Amino acid sequence: MNYMSAPMTQELLALVGKAEADENVRAIIITGGVAGKFITHYSVEELAQSAADPAECARTFPQLEIGFHRLLDRIMLMPKVVIAAINGDCMGGGYELALACDFRLAADGPYQIGLPECVLGILPGGGGTQRLPRLIGRAKALEVMLFGNVYPPREAERMGMVNRVLAPETLMGFAKNWAKTLARRPPRSIAAIKRAVYL
Repeated sequence: MNYMSAPMTQELLALVGKAEADENVRAIIITGGVAGKFITHYSVEELAQSAADPAECARTFPQLEIGFHRLLDRIMLMPKVVIAAINGDCMGGGYELALACDFRLAADGPYQIGLPECVLGILPGGGGTQRLPRLIGRAKALEVMLFGNVYPPREAERMGMVNRVLAPETLMGFAKNWAKTLARRPPRSIAAIKRAVYL
């Protein structure tokens, strides 16, 4: 199902750090490695296991949450362009990862994008409560999060949750063209604009 998990978070954090340090890398594309799945959502099984023992949860969950936030903040504040090429289900922690990217490009198709955590009795814990209102406005973001709605790609595009919806076969080509164009921009300009926008 391509769930986000603590080990995946650590692996992505290491990869992001490596890409950030490599001067030859000027733009990054993140996409799902499973057909029809970007990142379905954060592993509910992992969260449930963590919550099964309240004392253990109180001890370990803050570190888990800090690791996830560290990853998303690192992506957002990286002085290089990061593009999410959404190729399938992108909800909860998966959409929070996409929100941390500079651009969200989505393949058209019968899948869902959104932050449905409220339906499960939790909240978007990876910055979605801050990043989504800044992207689409407070009223629309509250509608998305309080109702726990998820949207097909075209509706997500209409609401401003993604930049573009593309035919599935053109998604990666389009993302690569954007990445190549942006990689040719002066890197100090890219970094300064991102800092000014995000901070």
